[in-house]
Amino acid sequence: MANHAVFVSSDLHATRGGHILNFVHTADCDNGTIWAQGDIVGQGVDRETYKCKQATAGDVVFVVGSVPLLPRARTKAEAAETNFYNEAGDIMRMYALEPGDRYEVSTSLVKVVSTKVAVGNYVIADTATAGKYEEKAADTPEAAFEARIREVKTYGYGAGADERMLIEVIRNGFYGAPAGE
Repeated sequence: MANHAVFVSSDLHATRGGHILNFVHTADCDNGTIWAQGDIVGQGVDRETYKCKQATAGDVVFVVGSVPLLPRARTKAEAAETNFYNEAGDIMRMYALEPGDRYEVSTSLVKVVSTKVAVGNYVIADTATAGKYEEKAADTPEAAFEARIREVKTYGYGAGADERMLIEVIRNGFYGAPAGE
């Protein structure tokens, strides 16, 4: 069984009144990955769909949170949410992130500082690895997207276990001058 990342929209403004956009990617994509808004795909039905763009340090990011639809499973292991991913070309649900938003995402998407993610540390968009997060031990004012790790938990057991972090968005985008200026 594949082991893909899991996303839980714990407390996002976008689920109650914010912005949810449609993105498409040319490669397979896990829920919980973060992307910047690219160009509009086309006209007609596609006029509301954007291409995924790898986030840079100054980009506003959106998090993938498509509804995990799995084929009929015969076993509990087959029904695990860690088997779900968005296939290349699928339209993905993207949540706009705002300061104060909290959500859970698998720690497998994080380039860690040491051996495991640590509560109290920060995550920013990993500009070297598309869609992923990079953990930092201290605040990174030059990053447009930054969130703080509030909790780390393991769900499930054995090969199907999934370690997730609850993160709280500190900022997503510079409104006016970048922090630190």
